[in-house]
Amino acid sequence: MKLLQSILFLLLTTSFSMLATAQDLIVKQSNNDHETTLKKLKFGINDMGLNLVQHIDHAEAAGKANMDLNPTDVLIFGNPEVGTKLMKENPQVAIELPLKILVYKEGSITFIGYENPNRLIQTYQLDNQREVLSKMKEALEKITDEAIH
Repeated sequence: MKLLQSILFLLLTTSFSMLATAQDLIVKQSNNDHETTLKKLKFGINDMGLNLVQHIDHAEAAGKANMDLNPTDVLIFGNPEVGTKLMKENPQVAIELPLKILVYKEGSITFIGYENPNRLIQTYQLDNQREVLSKMKEALEKITDEAIH
């Protein structure tokens, strides 16, 4: 009986943990095709004075491995001044930075996904950085909203 209770507890906590993680990923459907969405995201990142650090094309990498993958890209970008404030508070947050936006295609529909920066408050004890993280979330919302329209 005790083993069954332990298993049920483990299943419940794992399910809640997965649910919380899924809620931290914000996904939006784009009204544009994949390429247009990517171009608009890059423009928005640049327009906000952020640095595009890397563009990862997973479909291209899959092709090099003789595999097929729908268009799937990750844009990595940020602002060193903002990131540094967070890392000074807790250096472990560096694993989360710079920010990322996922752009992927399912069927004929393009989606954008990004993680809610506010989740970092609890994960890395960044209670003193709520304002910074809220501004990061607002920037992500603005960039992605403009890219999907």
